Amino acid sequence: LLYAAWCRGRAPGRHVLATVRSFAYVTLGTVFKDDMPSAALHQGGEAAGNLALQQALKDARTAVAFLPDKANDTWPRAHVALATALEAVSDTTAAALAARRAFERDADDEEARAVLKRLAKALPTKHRELLLKNGADALESWLEEERQEKLPDFLRERPKYYHYFEWMRERLEEHYPALPEEVMDKMLTMEAGELDLLLCYPKALQGQVEEYLDVYRSNGGEYLMSYQSPHLTWEEVKAMKGAGTTGLGMGYSAPGEGFVDATRDTNHAMLGASGDGRLTEAERLGLPMATELPPDAARDAYVVEEGTREYMEELETYKADHNGALPSETAGVAGTRRGAILKAAETAAMDVTNKPVGFLDDADDLDGVD
Repeated sequence: LLYAAWCRGRAPGRHVLATVRSFAYVTLGTVFKDDMPSAALHQGGEAAGNLALQQALKDARTAVAFLPDKANDTWPRAHVALATALEAVSDTTAAALAARRAFERDADDEEARAVLKRLAKALPTKHRELLLKNGADALESWLEEERQEKLPDFLRERPKYYHYFEWMRERLEEHYPALPEEVMDKMLTMEAGELDLLLCYPKALQGQVEEYLDVYRSNGGEYLMSYQSPHLTWEEVKAMKGAGTTGLGMGYSAPGEGFVDATRDTNHAMLGASGDGRLTEAERLGLPMATELPPDAARDAYVVEEGTREYMEELETYKADHNGALPSETAGVAGTRRGAILKAAETAAMDVTNKPVGFLDDADDLDGVD
């Protein structure tokens, strides 16, 4: 190699020098380990042989690192040197990978073909087939997958946001265990805050899923991935979280899945309300009363009920302007996520106003009686 370089009138490249050094150290290491008498081995020959082989590996890796681009130079002997050094230290799989890369640089090189053929025979059948049919990269990927599978779960490499996507997938599968994979992927690509909010309100989630399913059935999975659903509007958020919503926040209203609800709860027993063990005047007279609430809950209920009144007024105005149609029945809204959310809010609000539950006239009015 050196002589050929000098004959061409140029200095040999660093990859050539490193390759020559590697072959030399492999030969030296093999002599120390395999060809010396046993007495000499006991006097340090084996240790010297191991050092020589380690140096051969370093030089071979240096040669590979300084190889010219394949488009400019198909020289395969640096990889052959690496394969030879790895074989000498009994790393057969890595040696076969290096031999395959030598073959990929120059399939006509006889030395590369011979080394690959010899080393491939020592591999397991599956590895050998992958190496010879699909190349070094395919076997390397397979080996990495095998290595990852053997690791404890907490040590495995995961894609970015892996745990977030798995958590959201589990939550979606609780509601829709058999979604087409394309629809599931589309749901997971939604903005995290919106998806989290929808998952807290099944009726709203149903509207979004059905919208994506309609697009998927009509146009296929490829079109679905490019389909853009509008972001949640403030009206939709208010419809989901209830009439008393004043900000996005992170809390969720449990009653009625967040839609307006008539249920009132209390931690006060309705006895001795006058403070001396007797009924109040309103109780004694049997007047209609709202369930008693502690002051903070009463104020919250008042806000919700005021919001419900305003919402019903808006619905009546809308119906008057649109021939009796509700917002959820408007063209372009029906059958979409927005339509499902608005429909649920309208139904819940109407259910409230149709129930015989007295509204609080004031936030501080605990019994509903002036």
